Amino acid sequence: WAKAATAWYTANEPGGSPIITWASGPESYDAVTLMALAADVAGSNDPASIQANLLAVSGSTGGTPCTTYADCLTLIQGGNKNIWYQGPSAIGPLNDKHDPSTGYVTIYQAKGQNMQDSIVTAIKSTVSE
Repeated sequence: WAKAATAWYTANEPGGSPIITWASGPESYDAVTLMALAADVAGSNDPASIQANLLAVSGSTGGTPCTTYADCLTLIQGGNKNIWYQGPSAIGPLNDKHDPSTGYVTIYQAKGQNMQDSIVTAIKSTVSE
C-alpha cells in the first residue's frame, strides 16, 4: 500500500516533501473508498444515500469480496450491489451502528518532536459495544 501511495504522490506532487509517516493512511484510504463505493451503489453522492449503502459495500451482509476500488466498481457496474470491500487497513465489515466489527490497534513508539520511530505492535481485535 505504501509503495503504491508513494508512487502516486511522487507522480502527482513533483518536488513535494517526502512522506515520512503512514499513520492512519490505510484507514483513511478505506474510509474514502467505502464512501465512494456506497455512492456508486446508490447512484448518488447524497449523504443519506451513501450512508444507506455503506453496510452493503463493507461486507456486513456477506457479499462478493473485492480488494480495490476498480475491482469493486466492476462488480457494481455488473449489477452486484452486495460486495465486501477488503482494503489495506483490514477492517472487518461495518456493524449495524456503522462501526468496524474488527480492526487493528497499532502502538507506535515516538522519537523527538512527536515523530513516529517504529511500530511496537499491531493487534487485530474485535470491536465490542
